[in-house]
Amino acid sequence: MLTLKGRLPQVSSSYLLDYADIDWQQQTPYSRRHQDIYWSRGNPIDEKAHVFIDQHRLAERGRNASQFTIVETGFGFGNNFLLTASRWRNLKHRGILNYIAIENSPVSPSDLSRHYEMVRIEYSDWLLEHYPLPLNTSFVLWLEDNIRLLLIFDNATSALENLSAKVDAWYLDGFSPAKNTDLWNPRVYGRIFSRSKPGATLSTYTVAGQVRQDLGNAGFTTSKISGFGAKAEMLAGCKPGNWEATNVAGPTVAVIGSGVAGMGCTEALKRRNLDVEQISYKDPNAASNIPQFAVYPQLGANKERRYQFSLTASAYTQHRNPLFHWAMLRWHSANSVRQKRMLRIAQQFPDEFIRCPDQKEIHFLQSGWLSTAAEEDYHRAKVGSIKFCENQWQVSDDGMNLITQVDHLVIAAGIRSSALIDAPLIPVRGQALTVRLDKHLSDMMDGDLIVIPATDRLATVGSTFEHNSIDPDPRSSETSSLLDSLRHLLPGSSPEVLSVYVGIRAATRDRLPLVGLVPGHQRLYLCTGFGSHGATNSRLCGEFIANLICDEPAALNRAQQAMLAIDRFQLRDSRKYSPGKS
Repeated sequence: MLTLKGRLPQVSSSYLLDYADIDWQQQTPYSRRHQDIYWSRGNPIDEKAHVFIDQHRLAERGRNASQFTIVETGFGFGNNFLLTASRWRNLKHRGILNYIAIENSPVSPSDLSRHYEMVRIEYSDWLLEHYPLPLNTSFVLWLEDNIRLLLIFDNATSALENLSAKVDAWYLDGFSPAKNTDLWNPRVYGRIFSRSKPGATLSTYTVAGQVRQDLGNAGFTTSKISGFGAKAEMLAGCKPGNWEATNVAGPTVAVIGSGVAGMGCTEALKRRNLDVEQISYKDPNAASNIPQFAVYPQLGANKERRYQFSLTASAYTQHRNPLFHWAMLRWHSANSVRQKRMLRIAQQFPDEFIRCPDQKEIHFLQSGWLSTAAEEDYHRAKVGSIKFCENQWQVSDDGMNLITQVDHLVIAAGIRSSALIDAPLIPVRGQALTVRLDKHLSDMMDGDLIVIPATDRLATVGSTFEHNSIDPDPRSSETSSLLDSLRHLLPGSSPEVLSVYVGIRAATRDRLPLVGLVPGHQRLYLCTGFGSHGATNSRLCGEFIANLICDEPAALNRAQQAMLAIDRFQLRDSRKYSPGKS
């Protein structure tokens, strides 16, 4: 169970949702809030399979689909997801199963463990291992290379409003309609209808007349069919129209850039078995040349979209990532204002996430560092120009020689992206060091100075910040300043400098990246502007780029997409200076 510190704000402004209040009636969980059981008495497997998995013709509809999308309203104990994932694997479909689950009262880990001690379902151990904290955000989790769970901890109205997906099938599973009106209401049905593909199917236990009427008013056709066990009837339905499988024929893609942003895009595209060519050259002043980067979420005293995005991104960077190395991060600062702010943030989270051993230091437990020592499997060339010609993107080097010609092009080249496309990027110069320490250091440190320990007492130390500077040369004054700060942080140490790095980061004026389809261009995407948070945020953004190319449900919700949109500054400025504004 969570160990909370202090008094939390109300749910609407809190980072955390409350765990479900469950009373166990032998093997059956009972929701005290909704005064209803999660399923009929006994083992839920046969019942869940009949009501949900068996009603949507997964064998037939998934056979030739490049991806198939199911949304469940009410994740609960995860039974429906695990049974669907097991069915998908046994059917041996090659396409991706996108399973999206929305839950506003997450089951606690202890209740989840209790359930799966009594009921064994394939993959239940995986769920117990990867089940997230009840943070009011979303989580992208890969069960298999072609089974992705997007778990959204939020209320149904907000989650569906922000959902960016074309849904093939719906599992409407959320207690009795009379006892859970937050989920069973016309507003929710309207959002379900608008997110559905023509011919999308739905199924649910309930046959309540009001539900049938409201679903019909929303546009669905419904009918009663045979129920399970003692329940004679259940409801099935569909959106009018002819259902067609999503089948994105494998397009060719090029990614320009081999830093953390380029690696994130390339990894996501290769996961879809696409023909991907990564193009880069060894720029000595690329920001990603530093061998280690800290990974942990950027948080604020109040829950905002940017911090929810960072929570999702940080969790995803740590998920099934061979370049990620777990390490606790000790945050502290000599600045009393920063200390007080971080303490206010830390008190909103459980000890499993952030601990406060004293008033001067904060410990991030779900953190670590990202290695940039990836295998250099890319085409070495300096891109000079890009051109859309004959329905494809042509990429040429600085000598005007054609490098490649592809259907989709992703620019993830950091500050050098501006040389290929007009992008509102700000250069931020940074200097960092690799040092050998004369004492062992196991934890990362951040706050006034970042120190990331590696092996053999090596550590990365940094970094300086200088806006609007592209000076590529190391400065001895900055090296001395970094060493002085390190000695102050580690009294009595005598660090030996082994390497000095100068990198030019790409930042934006609102300190958020530029990610998505470039307006006014066909199949051209941008993924840059991460500033000093590329290691934390770029992998999730690479996943989103792959979602766009493959026409998949997006890892970023609609609000986040708008927040990171390429043209957001032009839109804001046009509103600010429109006629009638002063």
